[in-house]
Amino acid sequence: MRPRYVRREQFAIAPLPAQPIDKGMVGAGLLAWLLINKFVDHVPLHRTAAILRRQHGVEIPRNTLSGWVEQATGLLHPIYRVMQAKLRTRTYLQVDETPVRYLDPEVRGKSELGYLWVYLDPGREVLFQWSTGRAHDAPKEFLGEYRGILQVDGYGAYEALVRARGGGVSLAHCWAHARREIREALAGAPRAGAWLLGQIQAMYEIERGLREAKAGPALREAVRSSQTRMIVERLFKAMIRLRARELPGQAMAKALDYCLARREGLSRFLGDGRIEADSNLVENAIRPCALGRRNWLFIGHPEAGDRAAVFYSLMASCRLHGINPFEYLKDVFTRLPAAKITEIEEFTPAEWARRRA
Repeated sequence: MRPRYVRREQFAIAPLPAQPIDKGMVGAGLLAWLLINKFVDHVPLHRTAAILRRQHGVEIPRNTLSGWVEQATGLLHPIYRVMQAKLRTRTYLQVDETPVRYLDPEVRGKSELGYLWVYLDPGREVLFQWSTGRAHDAPKEFLGEYRGILQVDGYGAYEALVRARGGGVSLAHCWAHARREIREALAGAPRAGAWLLGQIQAMYEIERGLREAKAGPALREAVRSSQTRMIVERLFKAMIRLRARELPGQAMAKALDYCLARREGLSRFLGDGRIEADSNLVENAIRPCALGRRNWLFIGHPEAGDRAAVFYSLMASCRLHGINPFEYLKDVFTRLPAAKITEIEEFTPAEWARRRA
């Protein structure tokens, strides 16, 4: 009797593609939506959980959402580090800071004041740094061995940073802040203040023409040397004469002291076409975060500030390059888990936009 052979069918399951969160049930699209909801639309996680429950009938606890945000930070952090390394190689940056309240587990019953420092490489990247203090130690640590020009407001920590570095870093100051100081003192010396503001406005008209012409650094430097320099020199000569007539303590005297103490920094843009006349670009990068504070009020833990810095950096850089943030994050969460360490740079917003241009 011949043996009977039984044909047995075997099934093989293909391995799952790499997931943004290992062994997690959240996909790339949902995770991207969650982060956009929190860091672009500024919706706190407890409200997001309520939206999912009410509109979609999905019950996801707030703690689970928080865990996803934390793990997504770990995935995106290498991109942030690549952006930071590139930022340190630039020779001109705009820097500013904005206060953010946070809850310290060691201090019960009240919130503490921390800061998000913002570093802008015009046209390329925006990076946020979280710090529980406002001293110059934060930018000193973040910038590492940076050598170049920092365009800043009048906050003294930047002067302290230059002194601590002992050379290699110089400051360019912001004419928008100088104009604001004079405008606020206008009531005390209306005629003098109005003349000063008129001269500053003439300077800004030249800058507006350069922007409309899409002038490069060489043309900006040439036009500023031939047209703007005489305005700036006339401004400072007038400020010196006006200051001699003002009594110490008067509002206009304080405004003039502010400008004259920063004369070198306010004049630096004249000889370098890369430098803007003001630091409005970095202030614009901060604005969405400032608007978001009205919704989430404070950061729940100091470590959450570091996570916020990573996401704000990516979202601000997406905005700088005209990228849809949801499309960017969904693509990153889809491809990054399987990417090699040598491929991380292509996930920075600047490179991501270039490859899709």
